[in-house]
Amino acid sequence: MQPRHSFVLFAACAAFLGGAAVLVAGPLDPPAGAITSTGKNLNDVEPRIPINPTNTPGDANSVYKITSPGSYYLTGNLAGESAKHGIEIASTDVTVDLMGFELQGASASLDGIVVTAAGGSLGAGITIRNGTIKGWGTGDGLDLANGDVRGSIVLDIISRENGNAGIRVGASSTISRCSANYNSQAGIHAGGESTISGCTAEANENYGIYAGAASSVSSCSVSATTGEVGTGIKTEGGCVISECTSSSNSGDGIETTRDCVIASCVARNNGASGIDFGAGCTVTGCVANGNAIHGLNVGESSIVKGNSCVENAASGISTFGRDTRFEGNNCIKNGSHGFAITSIGNLIISNTCSGNVGTNWYIVAGNSVARIVNTTTNATDIDGSTYAGGLGTTDPLANCTY
Repeated sequence: MQPRHSFVLFAACAAFLGGAAVLVAGPLDPPAGAITSTGKNLNDVEPRIPINPTNTPGDANSVYKITSPGSYYLTGNLAGESAKHGIEIASTDVTVDLMGFELQGASASLDGIVVTAAGGSLGAGITIRNGTIKGWGTGDGLDLANGDVRGSIVLDIISRENGNAGIRVGASSTISRCSANYNSQAGIHAGGESTISGCTAEANENYGIYAGAASSVSSCSVSATTGEVGTGIKTEGGCVISECTSSSNSGDGIETTRDCVIASCVARNNGASGIDFGAGCTVTGCVANGNAIHGLNVGESSIVKGNSCVENAASGISTFGRDTRFEGNNCIKNGSHGFAITSIGNLIISNTCSGNVGTNWYIVAGNSVARIVNTTTNATDIDGSTYAGGLGTTDPLANCTY
């Protein structure tokens, strides 16, 4: 009797499930009209345009040429050809995503990517991102500065070993998280009113990073720039340089003209001065150590505050200008003077010097100088809450030799 009961139970369950299937099934008759796909087409999945011979055919000057606005992307590495650009952009409003691929130049090839469209006052609207541009023989790795091209955006690009600049952009452009190394001219060259951030530039010629007037350079690292100029970071007037390092360049570590702010930067072991700047600048919280000339070479009418200048071959801080305020700087073990003030009209307060090879202070007549105190050391250990002090003055603005 047991098997018969199991069979009856199985049959009942099957009938129930079959009835449930009938209840949830859709209609057997298809709707009227043509049958259409319910999936996505290729343009929905990838709405951008692939760069290839069909979509972006080249010409006598380029391997590929973009002639219409849109968003484009590489589908593989690009091999350069002699006397040709890799990608020519002859249109405004174009974004190119290299998709992590490489544009590899050839002997006598031109620019890796070049823009030939006229942007006008509104800019060309060009964005280049995410890839490597390498070995373009006679041109720039990336040239977005032809004619009036401006307002470009360059993100996450590596540009190296090119015959000219690594990355070149026009005015009002943005360059971020890029690397420009071993190029035969500037690593990064930007027009005025541009923003350069989070970039590195190593072993380029003449300039690691160059920025035109009213630009911002922040959180960048530059080293080993060579060539006739050999400057790590160079800007024109009205720029802000902050939280950058510039080391082991053959020229100055950082060089500006006038009306600039340089803050929280490190310039060390450079072949000229650590930081060299013109009139009307503010330089604060910087380290300029081990440079072959001065730590800071100061223009007139500036503010120089809270900087450290150690073991430079000439003076820690030097100026031939006037009307500058020197406050709270520390100059130690420099090869000539701690301070070398060779012009009149400056204010020197609350600075400290120690162990400079020539003299700690050289200040010509005609400057406003707070008392310089030769401090003494504590004769016994200090273990408590008070100490009479060895400054020899109560002047809070006194300069100290220690």
